[in-house]
Amino acid sequence: MRTDYPRPAKIRRFNLCGAMFYVLQSTTDPTLWKIVSDTCRDRWCIPCARHRAATITANLLPLIQGKEIRMLTLTLQANATSLRAQLDKLLASFSTLRRSAVWQQHISGGAAMIEITRGRNEDHWHPHLHILVEGQFFPKQLLRAAWETASGGSYIVDLRRVWDPESVVHYVTKYATKPAHASLWKDQNALQEAMNALRGRKLLISFGTWQHFNLLTPPSTGEWTNYGHVFELDLKSRQGDLAASAILHYLTWDIHAAAGEPFYLNLAGDIPP
Repeated sequence: MRTDYPRPAKIRRFNLCGAMFYVLQSTTDPTLWKIVSDTCRDRWCIPCARHRAATITANLLPLIQGKEIRMLTLTLQANATSLRAQLDKLLASFSTLRRSAVWQQHISGGAAMIEITRGRNEDHWHPHLHILVEGQFFPKQLLRAAWETASGGSYIVDLRRVWDPESVVHYVTKYATKPAHASLWKDQNALQEAMNALRGRKLLISFGTWQHFNLLTPPSTGEWTNYGHVFELDLKSRQGDLAASAILHYLTWDIHAAAGEPFYLNLAGDIPP
């Protein structure tokens, strides 16, 4: 097992995340533009995590509209084993639970997100799953018994009906994009163990009728063509290109453009004096 994770190349990509960005122009509406950046896509990168959270939210909200959705939290009994061992146990137990007859009778599909915390005294790991499930009413006694059987002794479950889909989706998606509690950043050894234990694992697990939905693919916003790197626009502007000057002028003063949202710019009428 490698112990030098993250490797130097990964650290370089992390450090340069967002440093290079370029301008796209809509092929269907020439007045619609947006800026995008080269990102590291690392799960520990906060800006990339926010982007993933927004993507998952945009995909989940229309998926759950009009459906009977519940939020389920599954956890293991506290123990002093390694985080890797506990994650293996948690995910294997969840897989066993999904194969059980009682689960399949009540749950048709859903999506699970991993969260990692430390015990109250920070002397053991406490990983658990936050799960959005679609299906009919699932008596808590049956669910508790099924989880105790699947996990080999853990019985703590929390299941509640979702009445405000938007707030719940925002709540649970943060775990798919920010798996470890903020306190881990203060403990280098714990953070290193978490990075190693999560390496190669999916933080978002779709199952049942939801498994064919790719929740990490950004919703389509039309076709775009690359108009140029920001440095290229700067050079063109210095050489007298009025279109490049207009774009740079807009990007400098409009906060929505800086946030990566599509913006309208009619070059014929918006060229600054």
